[in-house]
Amino acid sequence: MYDNRDPLVTVHFLMSINQNKDAKIVLDVMKKYCKTIPQIDSLGKLYSEIKDYESCVELAKMALQLTGKTDEQITIKTNIIRSLINLNRPLDALAYIEDIPENHANLMDKSMCYFLLNRKNEAEEILHRMLREQISEDNQNRIKFNLRSEEHTS
Repeated sequence: MYDNRDPLVTVHFLMSINQNKDAKIVLDVMKKYCKTIPQIDSLGKLYSEIKDYESCVELAKMALQLTGKTDEQITIKTNIIRSLINLNRPLDALAYIEDIPENHANLMDKSMCYFLLNRKNEAEEILHRMLREQISEDNQNRIKFNLRSEEHTS
């Protein structure tokens, strides 16, 4: 038996038995009482696990209002971008991408948005430009995989 006095334990238990709708009900109640960034972050991760990206965006926007730290804002905006991509809202994601410093992860997200918008040439241009830079082997492999995937779907 599990300890049903802790709502997070209840959520994890429900998720473990594939009861995501019930887990969402508990999370929605908990969301009303989130007041700090760590609380919001914890709930956001759980919403992400059950693929409720709308709630992830909502929580991240709450967190943005609570922080004044630039590094936290960038992390929060990146979480919003990823949720928006999962929601197939690339135009909304691009608006946030333009608002944060350019880095490899950001460029990969931007490329994904362009692919989702059927702007293949712009997406591939970003990926080819990244390949010309000094990037990790892992990132190189991801980029090459994305480029190969596009060749087969064109």
